[in-house]
Amino acid sequence: MLGCGGVSVRSLSAAPNNLPTDAVVLRVEVLENVFTDFRPKPDCPEGQQCIEFYGWAKYRARVREVISGDWDPVEVTFARLEHGSYVDKVTRDCYVILHPASPDFQSKLGVPFIAEKLLSNFFESDRAAIKDLLKGR
Repeated sequence: MLGCGGVSVRSLSAAPNNLPTDAVVLRVEVLENVFTDFRPKPDCPEGQQCIEFYGWAKYRARVREVISGDWDPVEVTFARLEHGSYVDKVTRDCYVILHPASPDFQSKLGVPFIAEKLLSNFFESDRAAIKDLLKGR
């Protein structure tokens, strides 16, 4: 199993005024997502066996709308650190906050972006954050 070291996962707020300048916010329809063998190095005490809970998944999505940032392509590929796959009802119409992946990460996973957040109206808890994103347009 290969590790993906040196990857910085930033904590981003969905509020438009808190987004980094290099962030792109897109409304997308996920066409494909696949788990990879790339895992963060576990924070495991020496001599112990630990369960890897999170892994990187690769996504391919159709862009429905550009919410924030410069974007022209009709599709986007990105990776997201997660512990399970979403059901289609979540990813059929969702919002992703993306930032460019490091060159090392791009070469290992073959995607140009990392999704810090994936938000869906399917989840009641995401709805306020989505409204905030849309206000910032």
